[in-house]
Amino acid sequence: MRAVVQHRYGPPDQVLSVAEVPTPTPGPGEVVVAVEAASVNAADWHLVAADPVFVRLSGYGVFRPRRAVPGSDLAGVVAAVGPDTTRHAVGDRVFGWARGTFAEYAVTAEAHLATIPDGVPTAVAASVPLAGTTALQGLRDHGRTAPGDRVLVVGAGGGVGQFAVQVAVALGAEVTAVVSTRNLAMAQGLGAAHVVDHTTTSLADLDGPFDVVLAVNGNHRLADVIGAMAPDGRYVIIGADRGGRLFGPLAHMLRQMARGRRASQTVAQFTAGMTPDDLGVLAGFLGDGRLTAVVDHTVGLDGAPGAVAHLMAGHARAKVVVEPGR
Repeated sequence: MRAVVQHRYGPPDQVLSVAEVPTPTPGPGEVVVAVEAASVNAADWHLVAADPVFVRLSGYGVFRPRRAVPGSDLAGVVAAVGPDTTRHAVGDRVFGWARGTFAEYAVTAEAHLATIPDGVPTAVAASVPLAGTTALQGLRDHGRTAPGDRVLVVGAGGGVGQFAVQVAVALGAEVTAVVSTRNLAMAQGLGAAHVVDHTTTSLADLDGPFDVVLAVNGNHRLADVIGAMAPDGRYVIIGADRGGRLFGPLAHMLRQMARGRRASQTVAQFTAGMTPDDLGVLAGFLGDGRLTAVVDHTVGLDGAPGAVAHLMAGHARAKVVVEPGR
């Protein structure tokens, strides 16, 4: 089968290429999915480039990548099943996560997949697993979002941000979305009650206070965020652009959390954990129309290196999707 491969760390457009590799076979409890779509996440370029360097010390390979094929989100059709599989059968349309999804086929545990609801395009379903789970856990678990809460989503035009707007609305919140000028209409279309252009309006000018602030990049001064929040508000940080070459944004986020201990509000940072239950929640949202995905553009396998580089450079709007069959 054809797949995107890498054998060293570096810029995506320099270290990624397309090659023939063996088609995976399923083990007990596993299925092989014929990949129709696989979305690109920020995690992908971090792992491809080993940026920050700490990636090398986190189990992904010190000197070279342990995984030759990148990618983790997918949607497609079950092509083969291993022994003891009970959830999915050959021919089922599924989405979820696996290792090495920038390929024509990928193998994963069947518990890592959910059925694609009828009428949902594969490019939309493939966009959901990691970014959608991050938004769900950030708002529900760490932000403790409740019906009637006023939620501020900073960075609502990105991969996680677009889902954060929709998940917050699904949880019964009133959402204010902070986006760039080109994403104003998109954020409003996703259900935000209020849309703010970050190029013309600062946090200090917003009509708060907010019960929950979810920042897809936690680059704002903590004092400005705290000033926009209710006394018992919750500030959830998902990544940041600031950071050094060694540890990336981790040090900045930890400083934000430490400073937040002096405030009455809660400051939290987390990394999403993929769970079958949460994938099922997202499948339900897709099925009843409360969740969709805005796709920036799609590419074939040959365009995947450029797509990862495009995301790394910060040029992507919403989601970028790889379609191996193109």
